[in-house]
Amino acid sequence: MESSELLRRLKAEIRKDVHDVPDEWKTAQQWAIEWKLARAHTNKLLSTGVSNGLIEIKIFRIPCPVRQSYPTPHYRALKTPLNPAS
Repeated sequence: MESSELLRRLKAEIRKDVHDVPDEWKTAQQWAIEWKLARAHTNKLLSTGVSNGLIEIKIFRIPCPVRQSYPTPHYRALKTPLNPAS
C-alpha cells in the first residue's frame, strides 16, 4: 500500500468516528457563554466541579473545520452529586 493511500484511509476512519453529542453535554466554551464568564474562569469552575463530584466529564469526537474531527471534553451536571474522594 502506498503511503498516500494509507493516509487517505486513516483520514477516512477518523471522519467516521465523529460522535453525536447529547444535548445535556456542553463544551467549556458553551458553559462559558451560558454562564457569561471568561473561558479560563469557566475551566477552573468545571475542574473544581469534576473534582468535587458535581460535574461529569466525557470526551466526544466532534467535527473540526481545520481537522477531520477532534476529541473534545464535554461536561454535564450530575443529577445526584458523588461524594468526593478523600
